[in-house]
Amino acid sequence: VAASGPEAATLLGVPALGVPAAGSGPVSAPVTPGEEQPLVAGKYRLVRLLGQGGMGAVYEARHEELGKRMAVKLVDTKVGHPQEVVDRFRREARATGAIDSEHIVQVFDAGDDPARGLYMAMEYLRGCDLATALTRVGRLEVDAACALVGQVAVGLQAAHEAGIVHRDLKPANIFLVPRSDGSLLVKLVDFGIAKVLDAAHPSHAMSLGTTRQGAVVGTPQYMSPEQAQGLRDVDARSDMYSLGAVFHEILTGASMVPLLATYEMTILHIMTKPVPPLRSLCPAAPAALAELIGRMVALEPEQRPADMEQVIAALLELRPALASLPLRIDGLVFDSVSRMPRSFSHPALGPRAGARSPSLAAADEVTPTDEPLVLPMRPASRGVLVAGLSALVALVALGWWSLRSTPEAPATRTPR
Repeated sequence: VAASGPEAATLLGVPALGVPAAGSGPVSAPVTPGEEQPLVAGKYRLVRLLGQGGMGAVYEARHEELGKRMAVKLVDTKVGHPQEVVDRFRREARATGAIDSEHIVQVFDAGDDPARGLYMAMEYLRGCDLATALTRVGRLEVDAACALVGQVAVGLQAAHEAGIVHRDLKPANIFLVPRSDGSLLVKLVDFGIAKVLDAAHPSHAMSLGTTRQGAVVGTPQYMSPEQAQGLRDVDARSDMYSLGAVFHEILTGASMVPLLATYEMTILHIMTKPVPPLRSLCPAAPAALAELIGRMVALEPEQRPADMEQVIAALLELRPALASLPLRIDGLVFDSVSRMPRSFSHPALGPRAGARSPSLAAADEVTPTDEPLVLPMRPASRGVLVAGLSALVALVALGWWSLRSTPEAPATRTPR
């Protein structure tokens, strides 16, 4: 695996709304052709625009004193963005900067420039995110999948030891950086909705400040059941579930949880549908690996591995060579132009604009999105939640069925 030249760079955590997705062509451009390159905070010279959206932009930059190439993310605080966006930006900088691991994107500096607004200076990465890689190579071989998840687990363990829960782990936030020997270094990106735990009580979280009370944040296909309910006691075991969902996907080539027409239907699927059998979709997976992933995505947090160290130990027991085996993905070639990642730096605050009513085409699947979701949701007991969602889906299904010219027998759902 090798990059195809010095421009094979991708920035992470970019506010990419309205910017072409990876694979659709170059998105970089000079800052302002023919004019002096702007200076941020008196030390970061903006070289070129790499992507922008309604909430900010990311630039390739050069440190004036060190000459170091960096990525600088800007959020303009003068255009009336919600305070939640500003707070999220600051939390992302603090959370990422607090973690010391080669598997976490480095943040070097953050602050408020009077002329340019909030800025964050971070390492400039070459490579692509895992979501892009999967579109190019499909599923991964067992050894490559184990090596990749092992690196992610090391990064998450460092985050959890620093009291940080990512809460939005997904392929778009797992970045693959090519090394000089052709192997890959995994880095976790976009800690914009991370959660800070109480050091005295690791299983309980401190107030986030930026997330509305009872709000559900994350990407539905990878959210743990407790996160999907908007419960306050979401801890590191929620990341365990998300990593298990990613592990299942990279081995099978398909999302463990389909993104259905409504948020409620997707969450009901998580709560009641059994996980697709791993070995029926990936026969090469050892039984012990299937058992490990099954525990990682257990419905109850108490049934999952206690921490990422247990996952790492289990992987090393399955594949002892992982301790020295470099990560390689056959067939993955990086483009020679800058690409935008699929992850968005700032999720929508509230329901997505233009979201369909649950009564319309409720049985259809929609195009998956990697945009984190923020929806108001009152915490409830699991039984009440499932019962309420079941009633809602039943009403939706009845309305949809009545509009069809040829009725079909309703499908049954088998609880896990």
